[in-house]
Amino acid sequence: METPIEGAEDLSKQTKIRYGTLAKGSTMTFFNESKIETYERMWKAMSDGGGTFVQNSREGIQRVKSEVYAYLMESSMLEYAVERDCELTQVRGWGSFS
Repeated sequence: METPIEGAEDLSKQTKIRYGTLAKGSTMTFFNESKIETYERMWKAMSDGGGTFVQNSREGIQRVKSEVYAYLMESSMLEYAVERDCELTQVRGWGSFS
């Protein structure tokens, strides 16, 4: 990766890495309802991007491994996944990995 993603602001300002959440999950609801500019921008990218939402975390993790994709998820679930799979990395305590 040429420029590392260090947080939501970095992710929201680029177009190379697609990102998404669990469809109909609490993380998706957070982005949909947020009034914070960065998260509003991310919601627009996710909802306009087509195919950025996944049906389960297994699908999200597989997309991270096989595509240029960041999966946004609850931090406790993320920490669990990262501890068990050395191919995954967490972005500075924020609920995503790539």
